[in-house]
Amino acid sequence: AAAEAYCIQGRAEQAVGDFRSAIREYGKAIDINPHHSAINLTYYYRGNAKSESGNDAAAILDYNKSIEITPDAIVYLKRGISKMNIVDRKGACLDWNKAKGMGNQQADEMIRKYCK
Repeated sequence: AAAEAYCIQGRAEQAVGDFRSAIREYGKAIDINPHHSAINLTYYYRGNAKSESGNDAAAILDYNKSIEITPDAIVYLKRGISKMNIVDRKGACLDWNKAKGMGNQQADEMIRKYCK
């Protein structure tokens, strides 16, 4: 339950734009129990906080961990956005195509806009 509490605290910090605190809380959740039931989401949320704070290279590492645990369309979408932000259009398009194949509509928009 402690890991989940840190994750909830991280979500609250992120919601008010305190990304540094959110990243720290998610890190505590991961350190306390790297196998808790929502660990894939913890990595996903921490990736989002890192991306929102401008550190897309670090965000991609967290998205990678989330996908390793549980492949999910929204994580592929977000990782694609982070890849685009670090000028990896090819990688972004691959991720968006994966997300689209899993039923994500927003990925289809990104593909139309950025991938030829």
